[in-house]
Amino acid sequence: LVRTGNRRQIHSSRRSWSDLKDNGWVGVALDATLGDEGRVVVCGHLWKQQRSDRNSEPDFYAVNGICYWMYARDISKADTANELIPLTDISLQTVEILGRSEYVYALGQVGIAVHFPKGNNQLLLGAPGVYSWRGTVVRLRDRVAANEIPNRRKREANHTSNIFYDPDFDECDGDLLNCNNDQDWLSQEMTPHVVEKRQSSRVFPFADTIVPHLLFTESVVPSSYWGKQGECPIRQSRPCKLRYKRILYVAGAPNANSTGRAYIFNYQPNGNSQSPLEIFWTFKGRQLGEFFGGAVAALDINNDGLDDLVVGAPMYSIPSDTSQFAEDSLFPDQGRIAVYINNGLGFEDIASQQFFGSRTANARFGTTLSAVGDINRDGFDDLAVGAPYEDGVGAVYLYLGSRNGFRSSPQIIRASVLSDQLRGFGISISRGVDMDHNSYPDIAIGSFASGHAVVLRSSPVARITGTITATPEKLPISSTEFAIKVCLLYTGNDGPKRQEIDVTLTADMERQSPRVFFATNTTNGSRQNRAEHSYKRSLTKDVRACDDFVLNFVPNIADFSKALAITLDFKLNEEILQIGRSANQLKSRPVWIKNDRTRDGAGGQRRGKRRVGGQLKAFCNECAMLDPIDVSRVTATVPFINGCGDDDICTTDLSVTAAWENIPEKFVVGSVETARLIFRVSSSVEPAYGPILTISMSRFLRQRFLPSSCSADLSIEDRNILECRLPGPIDKGKTAELTLDIGMDKLRGYMTEVDINVTAFSISNEINPANNFINITLPLEAQADIFVTGSSKLGQHYYSLDEARPPHSRGSPNIIDTTTNFQVIKHLDTPVEEIILTLSIPYSFTNDDANSSKFLTVSHVGDRKFPCEIHPVLQVSSKRSRRSIDSAAILDDVSSGNATAEAQTQFSLLAGNISTELNCTNGVVRCASITCHVGPFKEAGSYVDLSFRYHIDMNRIEPKIGKNTTIGLKTTAEVNFQGDLAGMSKELAQFDEKPNKAVVLTLLIANQMQETLPLQWLVLAIAGGVLILMLIATGLAKAGFFKRDKMQEIKDRRAEEALLKNHRPPLSGAQLLEAEGPIDVGASIVIT
Repeated sequence: LVRTGNRRQIHSSRRSWSDLKDNGWVGVALDATLGDEGRVVVCGHLWKQQRSDRNSEPDFYAVNGICYWMYARDISKADTANELIPLTDISLQTVEILGRSEYVYALGQVGIAVHFPKGNNQLLLGAPGVYSWRGTVVRLRDRVAANEIPNRRKREANHTSNIFYDPDFDECDGDLLNCNNDQDWLSQEMTPHVVEKRQSSRVFPFADTIVPHLLFTESVVPSSYWGKQGECPIRQSRPCKLRYKRILYVAGAPNANSTGRAYIFNYQPNGNSQSPLEIFWTFKGRQLGEFFGGAVAALDINNDGLDDLVVGAPMYSIPSDTSQFAEDSLFPDQGRIAVYINNGLGFEDIASQQFFGSRTANARFGTTLSAVGDINRDGFDDLAVGAPYEDGVGAVYLYLGSRNGFRSSPQIIRASVLSDQLRGFGISISRGVDMDHNSYPDIAIGSFASGHAVVLRSSPVARITGTITATPEKLPISSTEFAIKVCLLYTGNDGPKRQEIDVTLTADMERQSPRVFFATNTTNGSRQNRAEHSYKRSLTKDVRACDDFVLNFVPNIADFSKALAITLDFKLNEEILQIGRSANQLKSRPVWIKNDRTRDGAGGQRRGKRRVGGQLKAFCNECAMLDPIDVSRVTATVPFINGCGDDDICTTDLSVTAAWENIPEKFVVGSVETARLIFRVSSSVEPAYGPILTISMSRFLRQRFLPSSCSADLSIEDRNILECRLPGPIDKGKTAELTLDIGMDKLRGYMTEVDINVTAFSISNEINPANNFINITLPLEAQADIFVTGSSKLGQHYYSLDEARPPHSRGSPNIIDTTTNFQVIKHLDTPVEEIILTLSIPYSFTNDDANSSKFLTVSHVGDRKFPCEIHPVLQVSSKRSRRSIDSAAILDDVSSGNATAEAQTQFSLLAGNISTELNCTNGVVRCASITCHVGPFKEAGSYVDLSFRYHIDMNRIEPKIGKNTTIGLKTTAEVNFQGDLAGMSKELAQFDEKPNKAVVLTLLIANQMQETLPLQWLVLAIAGGVLILMLIATGLAKAGFFKRDKMQEIKDRRAEEALLKNHRPPLSGAQLLEAEGPIDVGASIVIT
């Protein structure tokens, strides 16, 4: 900019300084205007003036700030920059104001923000450090010689328009030299500039300066940082006395009240630096430290001719829970922007819109705001928002204006997509400037941490509209095909004359099985039947192009309830888009702004940092893009003539009922294996197309046979789900029926109910879903009765007393083997999974040791599949037992082992005999307990037989019982429910009609013969027997017994008796009844 270095400058006694340009941050802010008379301003807010006594080291530094400006036409020329240093007045560095020392200009830092309002003739500079960090906005305006300025009446008469006039100037009535002459000096570089515009005028650029003293402005608090970020003009509708719309200004004070504020204000028409500003509106932040007002922008978002306001709060922290604002619940510095719409009378206190970017922590969304112009040429101003710390590299958001404010979906330009070198991308954003003369504004974005500037240029926006027309407009159900006409129209501002697009047509694609298809020819001439068709189309701007297509129906369509949907999608041809674009640009192609990274030359080095690649010439400034907010899809519906009313939408009211066939209100578990359930679905209002019945049953219910119209859903383990298609459509007032055979054999007696949920629906629109669902609950009842019977195989056994045995046999083992049989029977219908059979068997005497007095052992000879347990263990010899009983589980003795001596010697006497009974209730003997688990019992009358073999040692019984006695060995049996019915004794008590206990008595009879008969008596007995036999034979012969017919009669009777004997019923209490016979042909007998 300048090559003079640090030097001493003297302008007057109040204006002399020595430069300290080192670390001045020149370039922190810049702005420019366009045109032949355009100007460029660049500032360094940390420029300092250094002061000292004569020939001594500097002892005072004032951080005043500096700006340099030049005409745009001279930007390539050396030493053409002019200095703007409005805060160098020595007397105003520190001042006593109201009894207190204030830093007025010493910490001013002018130039931290810079902005050209409308035109070139004035400039606004932010100075946040003025007046002890209250801040201010410095305004500089051109000074024009008074005799060169026509008054208002002359201008109106001559229709003169002077680009240097601000409406506020008119309030000075043309006396610009004396209107605002608080600062009557010119920088030595400022020279008059002559502009040819109807007449020559001498112009002194930026010669008039005003530095408002905010000490005298109400509502401005200390440390506000006024002017910290940009100042913009606001067009406001309140008319001024000159019938012009007033130009107001907005500035942010991001530290005001620790939340931040933004002000819309104006300068006093004839005021000076000590005149208070006119504050029109104040906008307040809502969160401590959010830096509200850190950036501001004015633009006409909704194209109503009035400027609207956007305020950034880059350090706003979004709460994790919007109902809480605790510090530990915040995600820091996401940032936000608030949008205030100018309604013609002013602004509301509450923002009409808020945006938060991507809500990324530490992104500082809203650090920079730039009104970039109408980026897509739709008539609404657009806004660029910087988030320079997002994801550690930065991003820029582009919000498009519309009649209702900003559109909710911005374009996001991420630094990581553009280049992996960029850091701090979005710290600054230029206003929109058409660099490549395609009538669309381009923008430049600063990337401060990596030292880059990125230029993004806009492509022309193409707008394409499409229509679909069907012939006929309504389709008969009997149709086999129909035709459609597809028309496309391409329009756009300053785009190419022709545009290639890719078109895709789809038919009925929202359905899983489309009902129609396009009959098109492939490249090899064959027919291709698909519900999707793609083709390319060349469009001429503003000329409608149409194409015809035929669609065929799929055979056997059942659903005519909803109209066919034909969809048209279009996009710009990808091959055409690649013309003029490098591979690096194609990697990320933004929608409105084309990613273009520029450099001068082939890529040089500056301060050790690599410049970003990309050539300006590589950009195709005529290649159009579609605005993604515009509609790129068109859908047309083609209804059927289906009897569903004028709206062609079928509306129905389905109702569903269900009933069991021949099933009582309370179902007895096990009574039947299969039950029939009938479902009925009725329709009212209009036909129901595609009716479907969904049935959800308990997993204990299963369909016996799956109808072909039904499918099973096996995804849910505890439910059996069926989906059944009913014959349709179901016309108004008609009923569809579905019958299912349900298997009931999985139900169990412990269950109290099962449920079935049924839902009916159709493709037609349902107006009353409440009656589409029913729940069927079937109450269940268990009915089961068990009982036990028992018998001894022989009933009685004879044994020899030891003294009656031959001498050589006395003392040897005297064992009786006997078998006891038990039968467990289940009555009634409910299946029983398991029954416990418990036996109590005497095995030793209580007055002796259990092992020494053990007189009985037992082995199980019944069915192997029923496990039994015994206590105590009664082991038997392997020679005598077929197999040992399972004795893994030990059970307690049934009888007590603590009986008195008197009870131990007392035996029960059988009535009418002198027998002794060994049982488990008299305390004389110990008893073993045998428990067997038997089952399952499915049908009524099913039974299980169990047999046990006893081995009785009479040598251990005889000494206790004595001689001449009959012994009764009493075994008791008891059955109880186990498993699923174990806890249902109360429920099943009402059906308990059969005995649950049985007693088996085995008689042991003593043989008391002590001597053998004499031989003569034996011979006499044999001879007598032979004589008797001969007499019997003689009698039979005389009676004709040995004749053939008599013998045959006897054989027949014996065969009949044997047949009846073989059909003996089980031990269940049944009787074999004999009736008198024979029964003649045609006759009958009655047994009651």
